[in-house]
Amino acid sequence: MVDDAGGIIYLKGFQLPDAVILSSNVLVIEEYAGKLTYHNAGLLDAGEREPYFTKTGFYPSAGIPQAVYYNGRTYVCFQNRSDQAPLITYYDHATHVWANEVRIDDNPIGTTDSHGSPSIVFNSSGYIHAFWGTHSFTPGYMKHAVSNSPEDISAWTELSNVGTNPSFPIPIRLSNGYIYLFHGKSVGASQVDYVYQVSSNGGVSFGAENTILSYGNNHALQIVTAELYAGSPDRVYLAWYVRTYAPDYRFNCSSAYLNTQDGKMYSVAGVDLGTTVDESEAKTNCLVYDSGADMTTAPQIHLTGTTPYIIFGELVSRSHTWKFARWTSGTSWTVTDIFPSILYVYQFGNFIIQNSSWIESYLPIIRNDTGAHERNSVSLMKISSYDTGATWGVEEIVYNCDDMYYIVRVDVVEDFQDDLKIVFFPEYMFYQILSSEEFSMSYDGFAWGDNGFVHRTYEND
Repeated sequence: MVDDAGGIIYLKGFQLPDAVILSSNVLVIEEYAGKLTYHNAGLLDAGEREPYFTKTGFYPSAGIPQAVYYNGRTYVCFQNRSDQAPLITYYDHATHVWANEVRIDDNPIGTTDSHGSPSIVFNSSGYIHAFWGTHSFTPGYMKHAVSNSPEDISAWTELSNVGTNPSFPIPIRLSNGYIYLFHGKSVGASQVDYVYQVSSNGGVSFGAENTILSYGNNHALQIVTAELYAGSPDRVYLAWYVRTYAPDYRFNCSSAYLNTQDGKMYSVAGVDLGTTVDESEAKTNCLVYDSGADMTTAPQIHLTGTTPYIIFGELVSRSHTWKFARWTSGTSWTVTDIFPSILYVYQFGNFIIQNSSWIESYLPIIRNDTGAHERNSVSLMKISSYDTGATWGVEEIVYNCDDMYYIVRVDVVEDFQDDLKIVFFPEYMFYQILSSEEFSMSYDGFAWGDNGFVHRTYEND
């Protein structure tokens, strides 16, 4: 049952989240692709939204990680809604208090491009390094700053810019303390390779760019996700899709790993691919899923030991599906369907590997799509598998929003704690009717864990 204020709902022993506040007394429960789901019939009023941790956030693009747990706190960085400058805050898990947001520095992109969002990494001494403010040739370099004190967000020092025409930074600290900075590199108007740079001094400076993926002209390898296997030697596993510009098309899903000892790329099966993987080598050795004439969304990769699991979406004439890929028996990829949903090419799903059999996915599930962005109903669903991805079931509706909202990506907190697992920014889409230009503006940012939303209280609320 549900009361007028939107109380707890029980359906065949299944409890939907009690954080949902309805703007009307009407709740719609419907069967969607064989699953029961729900949404409120009216839009949520501004004062009735679920608890947030920020009111000033702008949706993050593809730089990761943007949320990291370190020594009792979860640090989250994101763009300021007003001018897209990098902001950072943290949640103290002992006191249950969010720190005041701090502006790290300006964003050289300004408000003309939303792709310059920050990513962060801690060095071995606890100093926080932030990377942001770049998208290809705009401005042609990456901003880099370090906190003035370990584990302290209050003051920052700008360091030398990094990269040549870079995009979407992914900093990773290895077991030996070295920091590897992965990013796209535009080498022409229609070519983006993938490179990494190494810092051996805790992030103070970075060496030359090393190209590890290059498909040549008319191919972009920008949207890559990465995860560290801390072993002997360390490996960095990568997953990517390919974009062509003429026509504008994004397709397939591929994976390989970088051996940080010899600087070579290897297929997941262990085939030595040398220092740079080209298109032919990738098709032969790295292909996880061949989407054919269909498009795919950017993949997310996580590991259990040296076994990679990947989630991505496939777009098939508007009948779209989230998919799960797992490396099976050390020999091949097995790909299964998770849940159908309208998808856009720039959406990210994400997931958590609880153990080799139990996987929790967090996926934006979009309904009521008319073929355009402006009339969507979206649920962020927790969809789990207990048989290594063979079958999936909806366990919880984390978030619901109706009409003109969607969720671009979900960030799983690096080294998360159960009370704060994910961070996401629902986004509001609208169109300027006269010029038919599309604009987007993020609303409040949300943090969520096993106990529900991890919200903050503002003085004037």
